[in-house]
Amino acid sequence: MGTLALGTMLIGGLLQANAAHQQGVEAESNATINAAQLNIAAGQEKGIGQRKSAEVRRQNRLLQSRQVALNAAGGGSSSDKNVADLLADTAAQGEYDSLNALYEGDTRSQGTANKAARVYTEGRNARKASKTNVLSSLVNTGSNIGTFYSKYGTSAPSSQSGNSYQSSSLDF
Repeated sequence: MGTLALGTMLIGGLLQANAAHQQGVEAESNATINAAQLNIAAGQEKGIGQRKSAEVRRQNRLLQSRQVALNAAGGGSSSDKNVADLLADTAAQGEYDSLNALYEGDTRSQGTANKAARVYTEGRNARKASKTNVLSSLVNTGSNIGTFYSKYGTSAPSSQSGNSYQSSSLDF
């Protein structure tokens, strides 16, 4: 009976250690996948910012062209100081808006990339923690086996010990 109890303790401890290891591996694997998806999203956010910037520039060029056309249709000269100032202001505002769109895209992208790095680190840390849990489980199993030996020695506890109804004849 003692061998069975010791074997059960040992197998239970090993199963617990293996489960802790698998949990850490799974956490790291999931974190790696999630981090990769976030890195893809970061690239997409940067691309969205670039596309928005290009569209702002295109719209600004169309606005400047419209300003020149309206000025010409009204009989104005493109060399007129007020027209030149208006076109310069429009170009400056368009450049500002374009750069702002790039900045917003880069900022969102960087935030998502930072989140990806954080997720990956959490997964790696979970894997490291699982190694500690494995060791703890094995040490605990060893301690339980040691306690068993110190309590019962090399023989198993009697299945009859503490049983006040030992093979007495009971009639039902």
